[in-house]
Amino acid sequence: MELIGLCLGAKHCPAVDQAHRDWLRKILDQGRDRLQLGTPTQLLSAYAASQLDVRWDIQVPRGNDPPLPTLCLLHWLSREAEFASPLGLDFKEADLEGRILKLALRAESQINDVAEASLVLCATSSVLDACIQSQVEQSWAQPVNSRDALRIVENIGDRFPVIVNALKKRHNNRPTVTMTDEYDVQDLLGALLKVHFEDVRPEEWTPGYAGNSSRVDFLLKAFGLVVEVKMTRKNLDQKEVVNQLATDILRYQAHLDCKTLFCFVYDPDGRCGNPAALQNDLTKRHGPLDVVVMVRPMLR
Repeated sequence: MELIGLCLGAKHCPAVDQAHRDWLRKILDQGRDRLQLGTPTQLLSAYAASQLDVRWDIQVPRGNDPPLPTLCLLHWLSREAEFASPLGLDFKEADLEGRILKLALRAESQINDVAEASLVLCATSSVLDACIQSQVEQSWAQPVNSRDALRIVENIGDRFPVIVNALKKRHNNRPTVTMTDEYDVQDLLGALLKVHFEDVRPEEWTPGYAGNSSRVDFLLKAFGLVVEVKMTRKNLDQKEVVNQLATDILRYQAHLDCKTLFCFVYDPDGRCGNPAALQNDLTKRHGPLDVVVMVRPMLR
């Protein structure tokens, strides 16, 4: 470690003149073959020499079970791109990190050297942080319970008009998806749901009510959540939407897989005279069923 400090100082300190750098390079060049290949001391010395552009040949331990301090040292050196690349330290990061965690967490290690202990602590902390961050990034959008699922669906509904407007502005006026009827809304909303949910079941039949049956727009069975889509039009204003949703709510109470009903009303032309009242009046518990109604965009 002292040698690394000397070489870094010689490299970066403006008070060190070229003659002293050349002298240290000569010393490093003479010591090239005096250390056993592949030992931690030799690897660290090679790193120190690289700071002054003196290249040492190194032999990376390739055994199945190098000691934990050696693995941690290799992990640190492999992250120093200027040193690692020319010398072929091209470990698969996930494999190296897995071996470090396996030894650190499952095997009993006797480390009596303070420097080695510091290296192991630093490397294992870095690996654990990277693993946790990776898992978070992979699963951030994956709901773990019904509450999370509803929150994600609500966010999709809330941002739906923004997405529709973004699709209108395509490069060079290329064809795009326009929301001309309820089926267009279903197509786009279904695609957005599939970004966050692996199992999105479209068009499932609901049990009959008053002699009629209908189809569910989307069923998220793992979360007991049904997404129902409405789009206002000339003959479907707020009054008719309320009537349809009231019938749907009664029907869904008999649906064995539906514990929560999310009703998304797309109202691009502002046909709902009082969208806030529509939401507030129907968003509540109806018997065994939790109902959430969202109108977007809210133009009034």
